[in-house]
Amino acid sequence: MKGLYSINLINSMRVDRAEIKTYGNVILTGENDAGKTAALRLWVYFITGNRKMLGLDEGSQDFCNFYFPKPNSWIIYEMFSDQGRYMIILSCRNNVIYSRYVDEPYRREYFFDDSDTAFERWEDIADKIGRKASDFAEVKGEENFRDIVFGCYGGSNSAYRRFALVRSNNAQGLRKAVQGVFLNKELIETKNIRDFILEALSLSDTKVEITKLKQLIQPVNEQWRDILLWKEEDEKGQIKMRAARQVVERYNRKLDKDVAISLAWKKLNYIIPRDSRRKTAIKEKLDMHVNQKNDIDGKLKERRESYSGHIRELQEPITKFKSLLESLDRDYKKFHRQDAQDIIAVFKEEDTILKTLAALSEEYRVLTSATGDVEKKYQEMLLSVLAPLNELQVKWNEEIRVLEEKEKTERLQIKGDYEAECRKIEEEHSKIISELNAAIEAKQNEIIRQKDALLQNEKEVMFVERKAEIDAEQKTHLKNIGDLEKAIADFNELINKEQDKCHNEVIRFKDKKLNEWGARQKELSKVISQTEKRLENIEGSFQKFLENEVPGWEDTIGKVVDEDVLFSKDLSPALKDEGDSLYGVQIDLSKTGKTPVSIDDLQKILIDSNKEYSSVKAAIEHPDIALQTEIARIEESYNKKIRGYRKESGQKEGLLADEKRKWDLLDQELKRLLKREKEIKENKAREINELIRKLTGEKAKLTEALNEENGENGRLKRLAAAKETMNLRLKGLEQYLTSINDLKGKLKENEAKIASEKVRIQEMKMKELSEKGLDTSHIESLSKHISELNKKKLILENKDYILFYGKYKEFVNEYSKKDYYDNQLKLAKEKMEEFEKEHKLACEKLEKDSLSLLSIINSEKGQLTSITKEIETTTAFLQKEDACPSYLMSSDYEINEEDAQVIISSITDNVSRRQSDLMKLQEDVHFFIKDFSIENIYGIKTIFSVGDDSTREYCEFAEWLQSFINTRRWEQNEEVSYTKFNDIIKEAAHECLETQEYLYIVDQTIGKMNKQLSNLNFSKIGFIQFRTRPSGNEVFGMLQKFKEFYMTYKEIIENKSPGVFAPDLGIEGIDQIRRKEIDLIKQLSDGLSRNNSSQISVKDTFEIDVRGKENNNEIPWTMSFTTFGSRGTSFVARTLINIVLIDVFKKNLGSQQNFIIHCVMDEIGQLDTENRKGILDFATLRNIYLVQAAPETMNGSDYTYVYFIQNIKDKCKFTQFVQN
Repeated sequence: MKGLYSINLINSMRVDRAEIKTYGNVILTGENDAGKTAALRLWVYFITGNRKMLGLDEGSQDFCNFYFPKPNSWIIYEMFSDQGRYMIILSCRNNVIYSRYVDEPYRREYFFDDSDTAFERWEDIADKIGRKASDFAEVKGEENFRDIVFGCYGGSNSAYRRFALVRSNNAQGLRKAVQGVFLNKELIETKNIRDFILEALSLSDTKVEITKLKQLIQPVNEQWRDILLWKEEDEKGQIKMRAARQVVERYNRKLDKDVAISLAWKKLNYIIPRDSRRKTAIKEKLDMHVNQKNDIDGKLKERRESYSGHIRELQEPITKFKSLLESLDRDYKKFHRQDAQDIIAVFKEEDTILKTLAALSEEYRVLTSATGDVEKKYQEMLLSVLAPLNELQVKWNEEIRVLEEKEKTERLQIKGDYEAECRKIEEEHSKIISELNAAIEAKQNEIIRQKDALLQNEKEVMFVERKAEIDAEQKTHLKNIGDLEKAIADFNELINKEQDKCHNEVIRFKDKKLNEWGARQKELSKVISQTEKRLENIEGSFQKFLENEVPGWEDTIGKVVDEDVLFSKDLSPALKDEGDSLYGVQIDLSKTGKTPVSIDDLQKILIDSNKEYSSVKAAIEHPDIALQTEIARIEESYNKKIRGYRKESGQKEGLLADEKRKWDLLDQELKRLLKREKEIKENKAREINELIRKLTGEKAKLTEALNEENGENGRLKRLAAAKETMNLRLKGLEQYLTSINDLKGKLKENEAKIASEKVRIQEMKMKELSEKGLDTSHIESLSKHISELNKKKLILENKDYILFYGKYKEFVNEYSKKDYYDNQLKLAKEKMEEFEKEHKLACEKLEKDSLSLLSIINSEKGQLTSITKEIETTTAFLQKEDACPSYLMSSDYEINEEDAQVIISSITDNVSRRQSDLMKLQEDVHFFIKDFSIENIYGIKTIFSVGDDSTREYCEFAEWLQSFINTRRWEQNEEVSYTKFNDIIKEAAHECLETQEYLYIVDQTIGKMNKQLSNLNFSKIGFIQFRTRPSGNEVFGMLQKFKEFYMTYKEIIENKSPGVFAPDLGIEGIDQIRRKEIDLIKQLSDGLSRNNSSQISVKDTFEIDVRGKENNNEIPWTMSFTTFGSRGTSFVARTLINIVLIDVFKKNLGSQQNFIIHCVMDEIGQLDTENRKGILDFATLRNIYLVQAAPETMNGSDYTYVYFIQNIKDKCKFTQFVQN
């Protein structure tokens, strides 16, 4: 067991002399600024050997001035071991620490003269010490002091190794742990624990270097920007690749226009000779058709001119017999009236009436002969009375006759006029109907002809020759496309096979290496186990004795002693001077061939084996990283062939794209032809439909006129008007009838007077005769009868009645001919109808023929006009110098049947569109290049000249861009950039993996702490547990993503040709991986731009949480110790943690743990006896002594040594309290 036994001060830190015992727990008390903290630093300095680790604000010069203010200032560290005590003496000259090592216990008299003055010269001290003072030379510098204390000064054979507290090359952690406990007075936050651990692990200054990443990203940013420009959508949804294709498509459209213009120009050259031939042929046809029409129109005119004469001739018998029949009908009605029948009956009985009248008159005369004078008297009386009345009768009858004659004459005239008007109306009606029917028929025929033309237009096929050419060319291109697609598929299959072979070989290689590593891991595990076992048993062993007591033993006894003997603990070794012999026997040790393994070598073997074990374990856990070079070599051997396949496949894809483009161009041309054909047909159809609509409308109007003529508003209306006129005129005759009726009324009144007078005179006569004895009743009866017969006789004698009866007899004679008249009228009408039908048919045929020829003539005239205009237009257009680019004008011709105006419009339209395409091409080019840098990765031109040659320059650029796209040249440019991107990924992943190795060490340390703090049952604290978690550092978080990305896609990233070998991607394509890669780089770039530092401290990458149990209450994860109960409990927890931290780093030294280390703590505050004693026991159990400072005097019974420090007259005084 080794340790620090005492610290002795001579003229140091304002102390003349002081002896401070340290072999046990020590507490320093005293007022503030008394010097407690300065004294504590003496313990810390012994372990750290570095004035910079003492937490001093002053510089190094002040350290020496404070602890070595005088030439005779000395600090003596007295050590103890199983072999006794020895001194390490420190002094300072010129701000440099010097140390001397004396194998003697500390004695005060060594350093003072007889006058109790400290020696200034070492020689004086050496004289006092004696021979051992000169065994070891003075050592300069703090670093050497540290190395000697920790046994790594001068190598394994160094004589100074016996002065070592512990022999280890790995003591830095322990030194920093002691420093950390001393400096971290409070440990209130877990970040103090984090910083403590990192400092102890020498990781507090460890940084994640991001300078190289920034350097890699800086140029790549532009490349990445170019790739994003090329592939990704911007905020407006624009993609440069799409914009590039738009440039190419625009240029190809311009080429299409050139092809279309050139072809159209050739077609236009054919128009003039073609149309000249057509013009001659059409003119000949036109002359022939005009002559034919003139002949037909002459015949039609002759027929129409003769029509009226024929109609009049045929109408005469109709009118005649119709008039006769109508006259018969009127006479029949007239003669069959009752009054007419009465008159006719009288004339038929004329003889009977006259005979009867004569007989009755004779009988009357005989009867009245005796009374002749009476008769005469009354006769004369009657004549005298009736004479004026009869005169009136005669007068009025004459007037009636005259009026009736006038009325009759005028009535006949009116009816004659009416009948003539009706005949005229019928003739006009017949003519109108004929003409309307002819016009309707003509319109209908023209409609039929136009519908037939419409049908023919729909069936017409245009551009037949060019369509056939396009079809043949497209079939050729389709065949080429099929062949190229098959070739590409074959190459892809070859690539897949090579990738599978590569993948299988890599798997076999990895399996082989994993097996080798597994075996090596077992070997190393065995070596580590054996070495640890030996180191654990080193204390008290024969080898430990040799290490401490026999310098150079490895080259002497170590050559012949077996390892089992070296590690034996029951040999009781002791020194004895035998010279160089072995039990008195001299041998040549160089021939043994054996070199013993020293403790340092064992520690080195353990460290190296652990290191190799970790490497092998890491390789097994991450074989892709460990084997990346070998795997890359295997993959490259396949990638050469794969790249060849890809190159050939890419060439085929370029040809395929060209074939598809050509097919698309032909398809576009075919669509344009079909569209043009459709437009022409639609235009012609519109014209025909418009004409049909017009004709239909005209026909409808004619039909309406015909219906109107046949309806109430035509013939019937005119007949009704004629009849109304007749009726109006007949109504005018009513004046005659009124006069006649008036006269007849007077006649009746006069006749009544006559009758009345006759009755009166007759009654007078009868009375007188009766008085004379005659039979008056018989006479009166005869008189009445004779009177009636006389009335009839008057009728027979009346001239009008005689004339009337004569007409009656004529009527009877004429009426017997009625059937004959009916038959003749029927025959005349039939003859009329037959003529009209024949005339109508003949006219219709002639009209139809004439209209047909007229349509043909008009069409031919239109064709001549159109052709003439077409020739003129074509000639004028061909003579225009600026009609189209001169290099597209050709004297060749292309046979076609197209319309010149269509071709000219096509040229004009294509020239305009071509110019528009050129302008838009420039716009598209500028839009495409606007965001690319001049030195972009694709070699895309970004500067263009201005002037006449600029168009050519833009076109050449478009051609270059088309080749660039078709050959996928951009992939080659991107591969270079992706290699650089991969370098970024690898660098970032490397930094992350390296940092995670540090974090792994931190986790191991925390794990060791948790193991000791897991089951405390100490005071009120049940357990304390720590854990690490990511801090949320943006850049390191990105590095972790890079590491994950790297581990996932390492086979692609490590490949020299990314994307060739990717067997485990599933459906995820290389482009998607690259997008992820670019996104990561962009995020990292953004993160780095927000981080101006070139490094990330390891401590910034994680946080530490703590939890525990107090009074059986679990304290959840937190970053502060303030939750651990009272201040005292919290202090206990922090003290335990400090002790465990030092113990963990003490145990990290391996088997060299048989030494005492001090845990130095300042300002510990008040602790109750139970807790204080428990803490001290907790530390002592781990070979750790506490050195603590308290501001006030406290019960130090639990401590081995208690010192009271006072500041008296600017001097520091140590007073030891003696424990009972």
